[in-house]
Amino acid sequence: MLLKLFFTFGFVILTGCSNHYEGSPERVDRSSRIMSLEETIKAFSEAVKFAYYDEIYRFQRLPSGTSIDYQSEKLSSFRIIDYKNLSKLLSDDGITARVISQFQFYQIDEGKLKKTLFEQSWWYNPIRNKWFLKTPFPLFEEKLNTD
Repeated sequence: MLLKLFFTFGFVILTGCSNHYEGSPERVDRSSRIMSLEETIKAFSEAVKFAYYDEIYRFQRLPSGTSIDYQSEKLSSFRIIDYKNLSKLLSDDGITARVISQFQFYQIDEGKLKKTLFEQSWWYNPIRNKWFLKTPFPLFEEKLNTD
C-alpha cells in the first residue's frame, strides 16, 4: 500500500511539473511547426505573386493580437513581377522565424520597375497553431507614405 502511494505521488509530481501546459508552444511538436511554417510561407508567397492583398493582410498580426490595417484596396495600382524567398531561418526555440525575400514590382502610373528586399519576422501562435507575420509589407508602407 505504501509503495503504491509512493508511485502515485511520484507520478503526480512528475506530470504536474510538465511544461506541456495549454499555452505552451510545445503543444505542437517542432517538426509540425516547421511544416506549418513552410506551408504558411508558400501560401504567403503565392498571395504576394498574384497580388491577393486581402490574403496578405490575413497573414499579418502582431503578437499582441492586433491586426495591421493597410487599406489594401488602395494597392490595386501595384503589380508584382517577380517574388522569391532567398533564405529562411527558424529560431532555436522554434517559435519565431526570419525569411528574406526579394521582389520586383512597378506602380502602373509610373511604369518604373523597382526591386526590394523584404525581411520578414514570423511568430508562432500556440493557441491558434498558426504562424503570423509581424513585419509590415513594403508596398503597403510605400503606398501609405505617398498619400
